[in-house]
Amino acid sequence: MRNLIVNADDLGWTAGVNRGIAEAHRNGIVTSTSLLANGCAFDDGVRTSSELPRLGVGVHLNLSDGKPVAPKKEVRSLLNKAGEFSGGPENLLFRLTAKNLDVNDVEREWDAQIKKVQAAGIHATHLDGHKHVQMLPGLFGIALRLAKKHGIEAVRVSHY
Repeated sequence: MRNLIVNADDLGWTAGVNRGIAEAHRNGIVTSTSLLANGCAFDDGVRTSSELPRLGVGVHLNLSDGKPVAPKKEVRSLLNKAGEFSGGPENLLFRLTAKNLDVNDVEREWDAQIKKVQAAGIHATHLDGHKHVQMLPGLFGIALRLAKKHGIEAVRVSHY
């Protein structure tokens, strides 16, 4: 038997996104969501998910937008001069290829994001990536390693 999982990314991005995901779960077909640990509405996202016990919640690994969860001094290669993530997957791929992105910084940041979600009382159902960043060469293995370390049973695989 196959199960259909309909996942809504970006829980925790804004209060409006959180409301939309809750509505789509209550009155639509959304069965799962993924929470941005560094989202502006993280606390509201945690509260929203606690009100929806049948909604699966994963960790939405982010390297593209906002501020890091890990201390900035520990993830410098991921940040711009303002101390925020700088660019989407294309920029990250270019920086990985040019070898000016430290994959150890990626692992530290993603580990901090997972720990923040777990510390909020969420038992993560899966890992996935903001803009599918977990699928970049050299980063998927990090996501798998962290899933195993934190007892998370699934990592989203994107096919285009």
